[in-house]
Amino acid sequence: MDVVIFPDIEQLLVDYLNTELPNRGYEVSVHTQIPNPRPETFVTVPRVGGPARNRVVDMATISCDSWAIRPKQAHDLAQMVRGVINALPGKALDGYPIYRVTEFTGPGNLPDTQSQHARYTQAFSILVRGYVAE
Repeated sequence: MDVVIFPDIEQLLVDYLNTELPNRGYEVSVHTQIPNPRPETFVTVPRVGGPARNRVVDMATISCDSWAIRPKQAHDLAQMVRGVINALPGKALDGYPIYRVTEFTGPGNLPDTQSQHARYTQAFSILVRGYVAE
């Protein structure tokens, strides 16, 4: 039986969003965790779990946090991230097909009390195809 490896969905999303968001007018950086030093506006996309759907498809759960100084900025950024991620089915990221995106929670207002940043958080399940290890 072949060994199937799933791609690093966090890095695929970081690369994709770091290209796609500026193309849509959002000059922000995307990371898997809060960067140091902390910019005024940024997005984080850590994988927070999710099982394999079957032998060749991973069902990654991704938390997406959109950070900004003002709540309206964080909200608008979260809505753009939401739209861009929901548009992924049928595309391939670095050659890995994205089959489905399921939105668990839409953007919720969850300010960061330590930094005083506005933050909107949301979660998705992303189905991505793996590859056979050589």
